Amino acid sequence: MITITQHNALVLPIFIHLSTGAITHIDWYYIVESLNRIKNISANSDIQQLEKTPIINLNGDNLGLWINRWIEQDTLKQELTNIRHQLKSLKNIEYYTDGSLANQTIDNNNLLHRADNTTVDLDAAFYTSNELGEFSVYSYLSLWPSSTRAEIVAIFLALLTPENSNVTIYTDSLGAIDSINLAFNSTTRTWFKKTNNLIIIKIIILIREASINLKLVKIKGHSGIIGNDIADKLAKKGRCGNNLFRNNVDFINNILSYFPVFIDKPIEVNIRRFILKILATGKATEWLLLKNNQELCYGDVNQIDWKITWLIFHYCKGFHCNSMRINYLWTFIAKLFHKILPLGSILVIRKPKLYKEMKCIMKCNKKENWNHLFECQAYEIAWQKILEITTKESIIIYLKQKLFRCQGEDFIRKYYKTY
Repeated sequence: MITITQHNALVLPIFIHLSTGAITHIDWYYIVESLNRIKNISANSDIQQLEKTPIINLNGDNLGLWINRWIEQDTLKQELTNIRHQLKSLKNIEYYTDGSLANQTIDNNNLLHRADNTTVDLDAAFYTSNELGEFSVYSYLSLWPSSTRAEIVAIFLALLTPENSNVTIYTDSLGAIDSINLAFNSTTRTWFKKTNNLIIIKIIILIREASINLKLVKIKGHSGIIGNDIADKLAKKGRCGNNLFRNNVDFINNILSYFPVFIDKPIEVNIRRFILKILATGKATEWLLLKNNQELCYGDVNQIDWKITWLIFHYCKGFHCNSMRINYLWTFIAKLFHKILPLGSILVIRKPKLYKEMKCIMKCNKKENWNHLFECQAYEIAWQKILEITTKESIIIYLKQKLFRCQGEDFIRKYYKTY
């Protein structure tokens, strides 16, 4: 990589050896403060058609190199390049940056994916105003949604425009400021423990390569600061625009010699947690594809209150499972949830020779299947008692949740009855 600033250089690209006809790559020749390449090349150089070799003038534009490498979309690349040319004469620049994270509900009539009706919009923007005018860029982002990531990307986009300058960036995200300030002098081991590590690496590269003296200032959001309010509005426009920022692993200098990816996507979270989550997702997918769960997961999403269901499961597992009674309870709940209690219809399938025709044990002369278990009048009192106990236990569990802790038992009881 040539980084000779404020000088001209000639680049001689691929050439052909006359003796062998093989195509090789020539060493890069630098001709500083001179455009006369003849005197800089040995007369013994075996180069075919040297005079037709194109001349490339390099003016030391480092930021243009990073924009071309790290920004894929042409419209976003052009906007950043134009602002960079406008600001190249300034030595002191102030930016306001902001990010936006919003959930959006979509209409999904596909029965197999009816529950997948929520998307996440992630956007970033920066704004600067100086004696040359007002400049801004906004874009929407992909992958690893979080509010801190949106703020960090906004700072990154802003740093693509200045060079050899004192830069002050105002942001309302303390998390973004801490993530950048704590990243300097990180080791390879600590880099892979960080979240948003790839984009922070690029920020550090920009600060060093573009000779930027960066100062990050925390401000209060929605406090009437004009620049911050403008950046906030621009960030929300990102989802409606055409600019898309994808964080790729094209080049990360010598900070890291490698970077992990998953299906060509950079892993920008703690690598150990990511692997554990992938393994857990694989197990959950296997569970999801079980025949007994097709109706649960692909049917009417309002049929089951998943919040209460998972609360009951979590109450009986992990450190809570500290006795044989709770372990038995967890097993019973799992069998009940998957409809594999040893009813007559299940026993006939398992051992047809032993259980040829299994009637209800309450002597109502009906086949004992799953529906009959809830409809049999002999169990009516038992089910009522189960409902009362479940309500009482659920209230105790809800009282341990931060959302309901301050509301009181009466509020939770009313909330529970609505389901």
